[in-house]
Amino acid sequence: MNDELKYRLLWQIGNLICLIVYYSGISHLYTFARKKYLNNYRTVVLTYHRVRDDGKSSDISVTSKSFGKQIAYLKKNFKITSLFSAVENLSSRQTISKDHVAISFDDGFKDNYQNAFPVMMQHNCCATIFLLSGKIGNSDEFLNIEEINKMKAKGMEFGSHTVNHPILSDLNEKEILKELDQSKNDLEMILGSKINLFAYPKGKKKHYNESVKRILHKVGYKAAFTTENGALEKGDNLYELKRIGIRQCPLYVFKVRLSGIFESKLALQMRQLLKMT
Repeated sequence: MNDELKYRLLWQIGNLICLIVYYSGISHLYTFARKKYLNNYRTVVLTYHRVRDDGKSSDISVTSKSFGKQIAYLKKNFKITSLFSAVENLSSRQTISKDHVAISFDDGFKDNYQNAFPVMMQHNCCATIFLLSGKIGNSDEFLNIEEINKMKAKGMEFGSHTVNHPILSDLNEKEILKELDQSKNDLEMILGSKINLFAYPKGKKKHYNESVKRILHKVGYKAAFTTENGALEKGDNLYELKRIGIRQCPLYVFKVRLSGIFESKLALQMRQLLKMT
C-alpha cells in the first residue's frame, strides 16, 4: 500500500471513529468530566494552511463555509487567544479556567487574506500567519506586503516559516542560520515589529533537529511550532510545541478533535499504534 492510499484510508477510519464518538455522546461526556471533575482545561493551537472553495489542495484546505462554522464554534466554546499569549501563559505556567485556542496559518497564501481574514474580523478574533519571507509578493498565490500590513493593522500577528520552505534537518548549520535569520530580519523590516515565533516547514520530528533548535534560540526566536498533534502542556519544550492540523472535514470531526479525547492516554496509545498521531 502506497503512502497516499494509506493516508486516505487512515483519514476515513478517523472520520468514522469521530462519528461514533460524537453521536454516541462519548466526546461530550469526556469533555464534561475533564472540566467538571478533573478541572483540566486545555490550550490548543490549530494549524490551517488554506481557505478556498475551488476544491484544490484539499489535503491542506478548508472551505470558506466550513471555516466560518469552525470559528463560530470556537468563539462559543473557547477563549480565542493570540499565539504569543498562549506561549506566555505556558512559559509562566499560568492556570486557566476555560479551554483556550490559538489559530495559526502556515505559508502565507493569499486566500488567508481573501477568505479567512474577513471571517476572523466578523468574529472579532485574530490568528498568527507563519510567512515564507521569500514568497511575499512574488506571485498571485502568496500574500503581498500591502495585504500583510492591512491584516496587521486589524490585530493579526505574524511569525516566520523560513525564507524558502526547506527541510531544515537536511541543511548544514550555515544554511540553517541563513534561513532562520534572514526570514526573521526580512519580516521585521516589512512589519516594523519583532518576530518571535517560528513554525517548522513540514514540522514532524524528522524535519528538525537539535542544531535547528539551538540556532532558533541563538537568532532570537522565543518559541517554535511543529505539526505534531497535541495540546500545549506545562513543561513542554518551547521549541517543540504541538498543534492540531485542520483540513476540510465534517463539523463533528472538528469538535471531537478539539474535545481532548484523542489526547487521552488510551487514545494516544491507540493512535501511535495505528500511526495516526
